[in-house]
Amino acid sequence: MTSDTLIIGYADIKDKTSIPKTVSDTALKPSLEYAHAKLEKILGRTLYAEIQADIDTDATLSGEANILTLVKYYIKPYVAWVACLDFYIEHYGGITKTDIHHKSSDDYDVVPIEVLRMKIQNARNKVDEYQDTLKTFLDTSTVSDYDSYDTTTTGEERIRRTASGGIAPRRNPNRVYEGEARNLHKFYPNDDCCE
Repeated sequence: MTSDTLIIGYADIKDKTSIPKTVSDTALKPSLEYAHAKLEKILGRTLYAEIQADIDTDATLSGEANILTLVKYYIKPYVAWVACLDFYIEHYGGITKTDIHHKSSDDYDVVPIEVLRMKIQNARNKVDEYQDTLKTFLDTSTVSDYDSYDTTTTGEERIRRTASGGIAPRRNPNRVYEGEARNLHKFYPNDDCCE
C-alpha cells in the first residue's frame, strides 16, 4: 500500500458485515490492512494509489462521481467481507489448551466447529461474489477514470481471475496422465509384472 489512507474504514466493515459494532478498531486493524493489500492486488498499484489520492483530497469523493461509484458499490462490500473473513479466522475463537472457544461476557463458551465453518464459508462465498462483481465491473467498464486498472508496474502481483468453482475431478494415483513422467519405482496395476 502506498499511503496510510484507508479506502474503507472500520465503521464500514461493521455496517456491511456481521461483525458487531462493539469490536474494537484495534482488533480489526490487521484484518482491514490485509483486505486493503488484497484489494491493491486486484486494482493494481496505480489505480489503488489514484483512489487513495482522491480520498486524501476529498474524503466524500464529491467531485469524482465515477470513483465514488466504484468505491461505494464495488470496493466497500468486497473489502468489508475480506476483512470479516480474516477476522473470523483470526479472532472469532480463542485457542486454549483444550479447544477453540468463543468469549461471551466473562466466561468462555465452546463454539461448535460446524458454526464456525458455516460462518467462514458464508463470508468466503460473499468475498468470491463481490470479487467477481468488482472485477467484472472494471473489465467491462469504458469509463476513463478506470484506465489505470490495466496498468501493471514491474514486480507487481495481480489477481486477474478468480478460480472457477465446481468439483475438481480426482486423479487416479495409479494412472499415468498425458504429459507426466512415469514413476519407474511404482507398480501400476496394468503392468505385465509376471511374464
